[in-house]
Amino acid sequence: MHETVESTAVIDGSLERVNIVIPEDFVAPEGGLNIRLRDTILGQEARLHDYKRDAMLAFVRANKLNTYITSGGRQPKIGIITVGKSYLDVRQALDELGIDEVRCNDLGIRLYKVACPWPISRQDLKQFAHGLELIIVVEEKRSLIEVQVREELYGTANQPVCIGKKDEQGKWLFPVKGALDPNEVASVPTRRSPRALRR
Repeated sequence: MHETVESTAVIDGSLERVNIVIPEDFVAPEGGLNIRLRDTILGQEARLHDYKRDAMLAFVRANKLNTYITSGGRQPKIGIITVGKSYLDVRQALDELGIDEVRCNDLGIRLYKVACPWPISRQDLKQFAHGLELIIVVEEKRSLIEVQVREELYGTANQPVCIGKKDEQGKWLFPVKGALDPNEVASVPTRRSPRALRR
């Protein structure tokens, strides 16, 4: 099936369909977060690094934008973190392997769907990685999630093997060129299942 097809849908455009939660655990700086008249470059940069990132993380957390699809059961071994269309590719790959959400938990596969790929907090990534032996980052084109996973978990006590664009030997898994295919995605956990899914 082609990834682009003609289709129609009925869309609910009512304002009530979305319930936005304003974070209560973030205090904005004086003057707010936005650019203002006579703003300096250094002032903009300071707000970006000192406040805007924390504000975004508080919003993502309050609105539960990033969600666990499967927990990995009692003994999680493999974590798959993905975003956007790549999430649909992962779900189709699992379907082709005959692995539903219940089976994922039986096999120790934790699936984390990211709605906001940047920034992802260290706290959220540490929680996702807890108990895992292997993290598979599935994303198209350039690495955005994978670099954050490595940056936030490197050097911590909880540091599973992380693969994404390339494996541990530097061989391509999910190249930056072209589009991901569910068959390519499905081949990765099946090749690693004898080691990473041992019980």
